[in-house]
Amino acid sequence: MNIRLVKNLIFISILFSSLCINAAEKKGDNQATIPVVDMRDYYNPKTHAEFVEKVSKALQEFGFFAAIHAKVDYNMIEKAYASAKDFFSLDTSIKMQYNASCTSGQRGYSPVGKEEAKGRSCGDFKEFYHIGRALSEEKIKSLGYFRNVWPKEVNLKDPMTCLFHELEHYMIPIQRAIAEAIYQKEDYFNDMTIEGDVLLRVIHYPPSNCMHEEKGVWAAEHTDIDLITIQPIATAEGLEIQDQNGNWFQVKVPKDAFIVNAGDMLENITNGYFRSAKRRVVAEPNQKDRYSMLLFIHPRHEDSIGPIDACIALTGGEVKYAKATRWELLMERLADINLATPDMLKELANSGLMDRLIEVGRASPDAMKRLADNDCSSNNVKNNLATK
Repeated sequence: MNIRLVKNLIFISILFSSLCINAAEKKGDNQATIPVVDMRDYYNPKTHAEFVEKVSKALQEFGFFAAIHAKVDYNMIEKAYASAKDFFSLDTSIKMQYNASCTSGQRGYSPVGKEEAKGRSCGDFKEFYHIGRALSEEKIKSLGYFRNVWPKEVNLKDPMTCLFHELEHYMIPIQRAIAEAIYQKEDYFNDMTIEGDVLLRVIHYPPSNCMHEEKGVWAAEHTDIDLITIQPIATAEGLEIQDQNGNWFQVKVPKDAFIVNAGDMLENITNGYFRSAKRRVVAEPNQKDRYSMLLFIHPRHEDSIGPIDACIALTGGEVKYAKATRWELLMERLADINLATPDMLKELANSGLMDRLIEVGRASPDAMKRLADNDCSSNNVKNNLATK
């Protein structure tokens, strides 16, 4: 066989493989139930503006999108899941040694049923582990964050720290695109989150045949409190989101895509221009365990997340959300889902946030009730509760 013929055959083979890959990607996009963006378009000057526009429309209409071709090492994800399975397979008594209750669930292990979705009276059928940035003692103290808690029985620290760093690099272009979409400087969000209390949550959903209540629901409907959430592919399906008409649909995305969604803080900053859509996780009958990992991206405690002028203009000129700091909104959410400590409830009451939320009709009845139960509610909160 001559050399030219061999070269032609190789070229045809490469071309055919490329066409198959592109066709598979397009097929995957067509099967997706939320908008899909290609990270290569972000870095391409010819398609960058189109990428930003697609992200903007997705966050307005769905509150969610999927991203393909993220520059993330998937071996790290697999190693992280393997270490998570090792930890969650431990006896409950061992896992509870790493339940740092003094952090209000912000670090370490939280058992099944501990976290209640907003507006719910029973806990979710999941257990999870919270991991923050690896910081020096001096930095932890100056920023007011909590220390990480690591188990001795399994090596959770190394794979989770590696994945954390990998996802941190990935969140930068996503935040820049979102900032561009609301006419802010490129690093508007990155400046907030570079030292923000970013959290990696590793979740285990036990087999569905172990459920006692709310059969079929692993995690009840809720919204995320953060700016944005980045979620690598879970080990099984089950994630559903609610559309603008109140209908639920299952999230399907291309293989190896990352799911990105707006949180309550982003909705607050944008005065509702971007949606913090409700999500839930459901199980089929006799479904096996499900594992997922989410990176919750937060600003610093003191950062303002009140509505910005550009977004007030984009939403009709009326201020619809409260002025608040990141820490104030987080305290209100922790009070709402019954994770706030007594000291945190007092701090929330003294911040005046509940009064500001009442003004715009966004105060949580459960959070107000917990303030009242702990004798630290204002007269305004008491009067508002009396009307519920």
